[in-house]
Amino acid sequence: MEDRIHAYCQENGTPELKLRGEIVLVILSSIAASYRRTLTELEGITNSTYGRIYLFGGGSQNELLCQLTADACRKEVVAGPVEAAAMGNLLIQVRTMGDLPHGLSIRDIASESSNLTVYSPEMTI
Repeated sequence: MEDRIHAYCQENGTPELKLRGEIVLVILSSIAASYRRTLTELEGITNSTYGRIYLFGGGSQNELLCQLTADACRKEVVAGPVEAAAMGNLLIQVRTMGDLPHGLSIRDIASESSNLTVYSPEMTI
C-alpha cells in the first residue's frame, strides 16, 4: 500500500509523504472521504437525511478513523461493538428460537450490551 501511495504522489506531483504517520493519515482520510461519498449517494437515493453513522467491527476501535469520519460526514459517529458479526449472529439465533425477551429488539440488546463511543464532528477552519 505504501508503494502505491508513493507512486501516486510521484505521478500527480503531490509532495512525497515521508513519515509513517502521514501515510496513515492519508489512508484514514481517504476511507472517511469514501464514507462521505457513499452517505451522500445514499441520502440522494433514499431522499432522506441521516443524523448519525454507526461504525462496527474492527474499524470502530480506531479513534482517528472515527473522528475523521465524523468530521468528513458532519455527522455523529457511534462506534462499536467490535464483534458485531458474532453478536448479530447470536442474536438472530436467539430471536429464531423464540428466546428474545418480549419488548426487546435485537438493536436494543446489542446497544445495551456493548460499549459504544460517540464521536461528534469538530469545527474545522
